[in-house]
Amino acid sequence: MENRVLECVVTDLDGSLLDANRQMGLRDRQTIRKLMEKGIPVLIATGRHQCVTREYVRLAGIQLPAITANGAVLYDFMEERPLWVRPLPVAAVAGLWRWCLEHRLRYYFYSDRKSYFYLNKENRPFFQEELRDMEGDGAKEFEIVPPDFDPTPYTVTKFMISGCIPAMLARLREQDFIRQYQLETAYSSANFLEINAAGVNKGNALKEAAARQGFSLENTLALGDYFNDLPMLKAVGMPVVPASCEEGMKAFGFHQSAPSGSNPLTEAVSHFFPHLL
Repeated sequence: MENRVLECVVTDLDGSLLDANRQMGLRDRQTIRKLMEKGIPVLIATGRHQCVTREYVRLAGIQLPAITANGAVLYDFMEERPLWVRPLPVAAVAGLWRWCLEHRLRYYFYSDRKSYFYLNKENRPFFQEELRDMEGDGAKEFEIVPPDFDPTPYTVTKFMISGCIPAMLARLREQDFIRQYQLETAYSSANFLEINAAGVNKGNALKEAAARQGFSLENTLALGDYFNDLPMLKAVGMPVVPASCEEGMKAFGFHQSAPSGSNPLTEAVSHFFPHLL
């Protein structure tokens, strides 16, 4: 594009950089390495816990810290330490926990150190990466818990509710603990609600990362596919969605790239900056 340079690329993982089998396309990996060789930084911005982000950061050879848990944690995988942790207030976690028990909804949560989840036949495929990593060196970063497990003693960075249809979300938003703490709520897939502390989202995290690293958001390309990516996409000058994104995301007029699984990051960079590849 004329009169524009590319200063940074930021990408979501699931449904964006990763295909349905949670694999990263070869061409996208090559594109990431080419960009970094040209001095253009690449960041991961994901709703995942850092413990299930690590392998993709290393596979792509990314050296910059990753935005994880929707921005609640900025994690430096080179030094294996968080640069920031922004947890939910304990009273808000207690309210969410009691509300889920009252409505018999399945919930999961991340702490600053671990991913906690309840396991049954229906959700086992969803947690295939966690189960695989529990067999290796990463076992200390995961914990299978009972369905009524109390999260309040932990530093909770993200609280997730499965089966929370929009009508339930409307009722949840009426609760005093949601309004008092102005919690961030966003869907990351159909009826899977993610909840973070006030002001914690990928967009605000990216703004802080840009200030730390010194790149312009106007000259940043971002790739994301679902509503929890929306603050990030709205924050940058070149927002991109894969053609396979959530249908409602297409209404915002972002550039549509190749579908997930067909190297959407490469197509996006080629569209805006064909000379770089």
